[in-house]
Amino acid sequence: MVLESAIGFLTSDLVRTIVFEIILFIVAGLFIWIGAWFARIKKRTFIKAIIAAFLTAFVSSILILPFSQFALIAVTISLIINIAVIKFVFSTTWRNSLVTWIFSVIAHVVILVALVLIAAIF
Repeated sequence: MVLESAIGFLTSDLVRTIVFEIILFIVAGLFIWIGAWFARIKKRTFIKAIIAAFLTAFVSSILILPFSQFALIAVTISLIINIAVIKFVFSTTWRNSLVTWIFSVIAHVVILVALVLIAAIF
């Protein structure tokens, strides 16, 4: 009985976390897609925007680990790599990638505020 309730608890938390992460990538992808529209990127799709959101989050997470002692270096490298990822995914210019990345930053701020509000509610 205890094992079943423990497994149920872990499963429900895992499912909630996965669903929440998917929602976060969709929201971030939406902002990247809007940024791509604003930057007038020709071959923009929502799927590419979600892929860019996932890749930028993944690359940033990996880069933060080895450079965690040097925050400014980590942020700078992450910024350049994220703009390069957006450039690669959308096959666009550096300028358009930068404009799109700015909207990605807006998405991260919105997501952070949402997380704080959710944490305050629960």
